[in-house]
Amino acid sequence: MFMEAMIIGLVFGKLRGGEIGNFKVGSIKGWMLMVLALLVQFSPLLLEDIQWVQAGLPYTYIASLLILILFFILNVDKKVFWILFVGTFINLLVMILYKNKMPIVAGGFHVNSIIQYVPFEDLKTWTKFFGRWMVIPKLYFLPGIISIGDLLSSIGMFWLIQGIMLKNKFVGRKVFTKRSKMIRFRYNGNK
Repeated sequence: MFMEAMIIGLVFGKLRGGEIGNFKVGSIKGWMLMVLALLVQFSPLLLEDIQWVQAGLPYTYIASLLILILFFILNVDKKVFWILFVGTFINLLVMILYKNKMPIVAGGFHVNSIIQYVPFEDLKTWTKFFGRWMVIPKLYFLPGIISIGDLLSSIGMFWLIQGIMLKNKFVGRKVFTKRSKMIRFRYNGNK
């Protein structure tokens, strides 16, 4: 859902007259942490054959969420990062509460092997609703199951891309705009 939000954000931003070139103007602090979180999150797919690395692989998803939270804290002055922070924090909280497992509704969908899952039906507490229970139907081109945290993160990513492309004040206008080109004159008053 996160990738779809990025693609839809780019398409809508372009349709609304936004500029892709604004991404180079934006000053997002610690953007390399986001790249590092992505590498850490997908490292199990690349390193699963290495014997000495296998012990830490189950914790890579939690580590990537912690890196993302640090990235969002660095950019907390931009309002949209609060939405991304809350969505990521909910996912992290669920993974910690269920001992590195995500509650999921069994729906006949293919589930990736990066995250370990616990069946939704086996859980008795209300916190299971922070897990993945919202089913995206098979009519959609990428069906799946998402959580509230995934939904909030996707909405935040969509708004972030919109804000950067359109220089929207919701993201933080003073951060994403270039210096004004207005001519300024000094006024000495009536003499």
